[in-house]
This record gives sequence, C-alpha cells and structure tokens, in this order.
Amino acid sequence: MDQEPHLDIERNINCRIENASTLWKLIKNGTNNLESQSNGFVKVGPNVGNVGNEPELRFVKDRLVFKLEITKPTGGNFYGEFPIDLLKEEVLKLPEFDSDGVNVYKNNGEKRHRIAYKGSNGEFLYEAQKGEITNEIQLEEKLREAAKIFNVFVKVQYQKENFELPSDELVIRPDELIEMEEVRDYRRKQSEGLGSIEHMIIKEKPDVTFEDIGGQSKAVETCKRFSEQLRYPEVYALQGSEPPRGILLYGPQGTGKTMLAKAIANTADANFLFVQAGDVVGEGLYGQTEGVVTKLFEEATRLAETDDKQVIIFVDEADLILPHSSGGGSTRHESTGRVVGIFAQQMDGIRSSSKITTILATNNPERLDPKILSRMDEREEVSLPDAVDLKAILEIQLRKVEERFDIKIAREGIDLDKISKVAFEQKLSGRDVRDILGNLNRKRGQLQLAKIVDAINTDQISIPEDVDQKKVIRQLVERIKSGDVSGIEYLQLGPISEETLMETFKSGKALLESKKKRIGFVQQKD
Repeated sequence: MDQEPHLDIERNINCRIENASTLWKLIKNGTNNLESQSNGFVKVGPNVGNVGNEPELRFVKDRLVFKLEITKPTGGNFYGEFPIDLLKEEVLKLPEFDSDGVNVYKNNGEKRHRIAYKGSNGEFLYEAQKGEITNEIQLEEKLREAAKIFNVFVKVQYQKENFELPSDELVIRPDELIEMEEVRDYRRKQSEGLGSIEHMIIKEKPDVTFEDIGGQSKAVETCKRFSEQLRYPEVYALQGSEPPRGILLYGPQGTGKTMLAKAIANTADANFLFVQAGDVVGEGLYGQTEGVVTKLFEEATRLAETDDKQVIIFVDEADLILPHSSGGGSTRHESTGRVVGIFAQQMDGIRSSSKITTILATNNPERLDPKILSRMDEREEVSLPDAVDLKAILEIQLRKVEERFDIKIAREGIDLDKISKVAFEQKLSGRDVRDILGNLNRKRGQLQLAKIVDAINTDQISIPEDVDQKKVIRQLVERIKSGDVSGIEYLQLGPISEETLMETFKSGKALLESKKKRIGFVQQKD
C-alpha cells in the first residue's frame, strides 16, 4: 500500500525585508494611487530564485494583500491537485494557525479568520485584515507572517512533486516603488512648471569644419557626402535620391564622432539640436527621457516648418537612452521600452519630412535596440586613429595652440612622425591628443606664473605699495604677449620643443588615467 507522503524538507526560505520605513511611507496612501500594475498590485522584490516570481502587494483601503506565484524548478507554475492533507499537517505545527487543506486561518481567541490561500492561477495569496497595519512595524510583522506561511506552501508543493527545495531567499524591498514615486514626482513638477527639460536640448550653429578633424579620412569623406545631400537635396532628388534620415556614427570614445556630426551640420548649413544622453540619464528620472525625446522631435518639426533649412537631431551616447531590451518588467525597463518606442515612432514620422535627419553616436552600437538600428539608413565606423591620422591630428592641434594662445613651438626641430608613432603605440584618440596638449599648456601656465611671482618676491620687479599686484601681473602678461620684453626677458618661456612633446606623450596615457582617478571617474572596460 502506498503511504501518504511525509514532508522531510528541513530547509527554509529565508525572508529579508529592506527599508521597511520607506516601503510603508510609499504605500500607506494606497498602491492604487501609484503608477502600478493592474488591480493595484505593485512589485516589491526580485524573483525568489526558482521558487517564485517577483513578490507583489496591494494596499488599498487599509487592507494588505501579498501575492507570490509559486514556480517549479523546471519552469512553469503548479496547476495540479493541491496536497490538502500535507498542508493541514504542516500548518498545525505553527502556533496560532490551522488549515482546512486549502485555506490557512489565524486563531484569535474564539474567532478565526482566513489569512492565506492558493489562488485560482496557482499563486500564493496572503491577506491581512482591514486596519491591522497602521505603521511600518506592523507592516514588517505581517510581511514576515506572510513569508512564514508562503514557506509552508512551497514546501508541501515541492514535496508532493518530489522536488528538492533550493536555498533561495525572499527579498522584499521598495526599489520599484521608489522608481514609481520618482516618475510621479517628475510629472507633478512638470505640471507645476518645475520640471523643465528645455535645458537638455541644445540648439546651436556649429563652427566645426571637416578640416578641423585630423585623420579619419574614410569617415570624413562619407560625412562630407551626407552634408552635400542635406545641403542640396533638390539636386539629389532629380535622380530619385533622398538625404539619409538616420545616420549612425559608432566607435571608441574620443575619436571625433561629435565633431563629425557638427561638421555635417555646419557644412549643410543646418539647424543643429544636440542632446547628451548621459545628462538625461543623470537626472535619475525615467519619465524625464520620454519628455526629452518628445520635445526634441517637436522642436525639430517646428524648425523644419518655420525655417528654410535642414534640421539635424544629434544624440550622443545614444545607447544610454535607446538600449537593447533585456526583458524584465521593472519600471526602469518599461520606461526604457517606451522611450525606444517613442523614438522609433518619431523617426517614422519625420520620414514624411525631407528636412529632418537624426544622427546617433555611440561607443557601443551592439547595445542599441534593433528597432533603432533598423531605422539607420547609413552607418559609419569612426575608429581609433593610426599613426598617419595622429600626425594630422597633432598638426591641427599644435596649429591651434600657436594661433589661439600665441605659444611658440620649435616647428623645425620637431619630428611629428616620431611623436605620432608614440601616440599610436599608446592607442590615443584625437580627444586624448587634445587633452594631453591641454595639460601641457596648463603646466606651462603654472611655470609662467611661478616665474612672475618669484620675480616680484625677489624684488626683480618692484611694485609700489598702493598698486595692486594682480594689475601688475596683467601688464607683464600683455608685454610678453606683444613681444615687448625689454628688461624682462628672463620671464619668457622657451618654445615647446620636441623633447618636451616626446616626454609628454610617452606619459600621456598614464596622465589621462591619473586625471580620471583624481576627479573620481575611471572608465569601465567593456
């Protein structure tokens, strides 16, 4: 004769409740007032390993309902016959509780009331009585009571199916509720005029030219073609060709993607709307991104209708706001999905306009959502420069140093081939070259100031008591700039030499990493 199954699983599912005070604060006015799932339920934790899905709760009219779907380790839910006798047996081991094999009751003197049962879809449900929870301590007590009974339901269900109970943990925390509150708070601020997003959309007339971009010959030639199509669309239309409405520029950071986008806009004489996705994400409010995208395309449409120019929408670090969906169901994931959907829809809408083009830049094209990638008519890789490109970049940057700051460079004694080779060995980008030269200029500025101050402190330059030292230093700077250095020749710095440049670029990568660490940022490797 077959014997009745007996529960011999001693392992329990641990319950951990985090930040109960915040959880209570956010639900005490009712979860139906939140941005929630259907029926007022909101998620309050991650999946319970293989044992259960994400825990959910509903707090409406001072009554708590806690819900958790019990799942099989092999996947799917339990829909078969429930182990009635086994549940009755195990619940009786708990003080204050009894069961009829379907429901669990709590005994309170002569009265008892149902507090837990298995729902029609196989989910575990726990219900506290109306008015039993009026503060965070009572909330935590009831959630722990729910977890205790949930543990019994899981044990008997797993025992019936001869599954081993894993060492999983039920975690209850308010992360999802916090995100919902942020979204709601942002929308409230928007309605009050406090959540302005206009500052995130930069309208400018770029002055960057393709000649300002060193190297990147292939990318430059491709982008020149884009700019020609945008500047003279009617010419291309004669042969049945339209300007690209979606352009993707991708490659490592610092390779010139933003400069290329600005050069396209400048050469095409187009209006330029610029959004830095990192700034949008930095706001920390997921609803913010949806508003920025909508406003961005609204402004582009307005400009296209009122100005006889092309309009370029440029989004840098696009993968931050248009990432590939990874599944889930969190508020963050759902918001991201809405942003991708809105962006794709807006791109489809502007195809009816011959005057709006979207350019996206990213270091990680594989992270972009396929819906966005499929709408990119043109894609151009902007890779790290080789030695030849770095030489061109060095020539441009050194020329800018000479022209903008009137700094002398010993051109005849400098072998740029040698320096560009060093820069290439360190895998420097165009931005790295600019930053390294900028750091060299700062060091020379410090040395220049030290020379002047030392001359004043040692009375080589005398200052009357009633004259401001700052004013004297400014006068000395003007004399040095103009070349009127008679009597103060010792204050001049020599021209930048090849030796100085070689030393600077040999330590260039280490200098840049050191700078990132000083300001509290280190680029993560993919």
